[in-house]
Amino acid sequence: MEIVRPYLEDDKENFILLYKSFNLIRESNNSILDIDRKFFSSNDFIAIFRYNNK
Repeated sequence: MEIVRPYLEDDKENFILLYKSFNLIRESNNSILDIDRKFFSSNDFIAIFRYNNK
C-alpha cells in the first residue's frame, strides 16, 4: 500500500539516514538544523512516501 503524508518530527532520524544513503550529508553541514530550518521556516512541503510500511 502506498501512503503520502506530511513530515513528522519522528521522521527526522530516517530522513537523515536517507540523506546519508545518497551521500547528501556533508561534514560542514548540520543536517538536523538544515531539516529544522526547512520544516519550520519555509512554505515548502516535505512529504513522506511510504511503500509497504517502509
